[in-house]
This record gives sequence, structure tokens and C-alpha cells, in this order.
Amino acid sequence: VSALACVAGYGSSADAYHPTAPHPQGVGLKQAIRYALAQAELDPAQVGFVNAHGTATPDNDQVEGKVISAVFADEIATVSTKGYTGHTLGAAGGQALAATGGISKQRRTDRDRCHRDRSRP
Repeated sequence: VSALACVAGYGSSADAYHPTAPHPQGVGLKQAIRYALAQAELDPAQVGFVNAHGTATPDNDQVEGKVISAVFADEIATVSTKGYTGHTLGAAGGQALAATGGISKQRRTDRDRCHRDRSRP
């Protein structure tokens, strides 16, 4: 069995701006993305695909689009699978990860990072 994908890094942030709306400049989202990139030891230019959160709310989608464009590039491949699955609450992250793995396999994304030395903490 070969891996479809691996989690090389992750990030989270709670900017406490509003219970359901993101900060207008995406402060928390930018911070979470930067944490994930740092943990994965990746530059934004090394990322070829983003599976966005995609809540389908005007505020979130606008902010998320601006942040993804600012951190990565305007032409980065981006999708949100939530439109296909609905919001599955606790399962949403797992479903997004599985979908991203499948898309990575179709795009033949380099998976060598999954097998690099993980001896460091």
C-alpha cells in the first residue's frame, strides 16, 4: 500500500474576531497557513494545490480567497470539497484530507515528502 498523501504540516489559529465571521483581513487564516508552511518546511511557491475551507458564506469565501491569493499566488489550483459533502462537522477535516489525497494522486503531486526522515521531534 502506498500513501496518497501525508500531513507534512498543519496550523491553527483563533483570532477571536467573531464567533462565526473571519477577520476582514484574514489575520487568523494567514497565521494558520504560515504555521503549517513552517512546520512542513515549505515555501508558498512549493505548494501546488489548496483545498479551501469554503463555507459558502460571502464573508468567509471573500476573505479566504484574498488570503490564499496573498500567501500563495493568484493562479494556484484551489477547490473546496464542502460543496460535494456538505458540512459534516467533526468529519469535515478527514473528508477534506481524503479528497486532497485523491486529487494529489490524480495530479501526480510529488509525495516524496511523506517518506523523508522524520527522526526530529
